Amino acid sequence: MLTLLIPIIDNLSSLNYLSLNTYKMECTNIPTTTETVSEVNDWLKLIIPATIAIMVFFLGVLITWLKSNMERRKDTRHLRTTIITWVTYMDNGVKTLALSCGNLAKRVAETHEIHPEQFKFNFLHANKVSGIEVTKTIKAFVTNSDGDEGSKNQNYYKLVSGLDYLGKVEDEIKSKYDEHYSYTLKLLDNWNESFVAFDNSQRDLATAKVEKDDVRLSMEKDLNSIIVKWLAANKKDGQNIIYTHDELLSPFENIITDYFQRTGSREDEVSKLISTVQDLIIVYKQWKASKEAYSTIFSEYAQKLQKVYDDTLVAAQYFENSTSVKLLCN
Repeated sequence: MLTLLIPIIDNLSSLNYLSLNTYKMECTNIPTTTETVSEVNDWLKLIIPATIAIMVFFLGVLITWLKSNMERRKDTRHLRTTIITWVTYMDNGVKTLALSCGNLAKRVAETHEIHPEQFKFNFLHANKVSGIEVTKTIKAFVTNSDGDEGSKNQNYYKLVSGLDYLGKVEDEIKSKYDEHYSYTLKLLDNWNESFVAFDNSQRDLATAKVEKDDVRLSMEKDLNSIIVKWLAANKKDGQNIIYTHDELLSPFENIITDYFQRTGSREDEVSKLISTVQDLIIVYKQWKASKEAYSTIFSEYAQKLQKVYDDTLVAAQYFENSTSVKLLCN
């Protein structure tokens, strides 16, 4: 019996020994707590600095953007305030210039003399703001301003187009007045020159050493009566060109024309006289057309100046009262 148990015991011992060795081997493959912590620490040493670096980078980008946005909001607010304030301050200047244009138009229309009317001109300085780049004003009043898009666009157009007109009309009005001034002086020179020739022609007619029939004498008598009447009125209002045309030149032309038609004569001194009369009439018609044209021009300036400014002011007040700078600006 004992002999049979010995091999069995030996086999069990051998099996027991193998199991123990296998267990020991498996246990040696299990990482220790110290090793695990070390690996985690190594991983954290990599990930934490990288995370911090990324956060710092994005924080820097954010701060830079916020600072840039603050600058854009500041620039937008400053540009809006400058333009709106400038438009408001132009009120007196526009009224003064419009009034000057209106007064000039009235005096040009009513004058009976060939001379340039005086004109009090004042600058609006609208070109100081009308010259700002369109892209900047669009950002200031449309892109970076809150409010209804349709209303913003409509009032922006009124604001910019109004300032553009007011900026250009200053030089335009001054140029037009200089044109009126120089052209009127030219007409005055032509009138004086032609009138001297007319006066000499009258003397030549009266002193001509020719045989004069009754028709010729009657004509000269009629012309002389007209001159006497005109000279009497001339003492009171010698520069009245309209009166001179109506009461001197036009009757002269009619009488001499009638004389030519009745006699068929073309005496040199008579032909010379009617030629000078017609020269004066041409100058008169040029002056009359000129004063009508310039009167209309300056009257339109007066009306349009005020209307355009009123529309521009309404647009500026809209942006001042109904809009504000956006929190985030482009």
